[in-house]
Amino acid sequence: MLILLSGPSAVGKNTIIEQIIKKYNNFTLMRSCTTRPKRESDETIMVQYDYISVDEFLKKINNDEMFEYSEVHGNYYGIPKANLEKAVSEDLIKDIDVLGAKKVIEGYGSKATILSIFLDAPDVVLKDRLINRGESPERIEVRMQRNNMEREHKSNYDLQIMNTDLNNTLRIIFEKIEELKK
Repeated sequence: MLILLSGPSAVGKNTIIEQIIKKYNNFTLMRSCTTRPKRESDETIMVQYDYISVDEFLKKINNDEMFEYSEVHGNYYGIPKANLEKAVSEDLIKDIDVLGAKKVIEGYGSKATILSIFLDAPDVVLKDRLINRGESPERIEVRMQRNNMEREHKSNYDLQIMNTDLNNTLRIIFEKIEELKK
């Protein structure tokens, strides 16, 4: 099974990933590549990225090693083909932008069981979380500007959850995982 989590910045995707892996220890993170710099918080969450230079990322694209990639908030993110192939035989979970999720679902929906989840929260909550994360006002504005575009894609997901109550969000997700495991 492959679980794809999408939603605006600071909606709680990493928190949800940590809780799913804690409950279902057979799930592991699907690693991807990014050119964004490491955040301090990246040291406390599970490592899900290989941090590489823009030149290295572009080389992977030119060598046809990437299944999907995009530029988000001024940085490249993408999934190497070899990492996605594991979704056919392993239980994986991935934080992914809405356009990447669409490509993965189209490319692997017939090969693997995919549960797509769109998480959302009110903009005021997201902005507060970004401030608490230590983002600069400029970066917060860039991230907030993308929210409406991402929300336009939420109807493409199996689950759309307003993540304002972590326990309720987890209950909904765990119920769906159990249903799909039967």
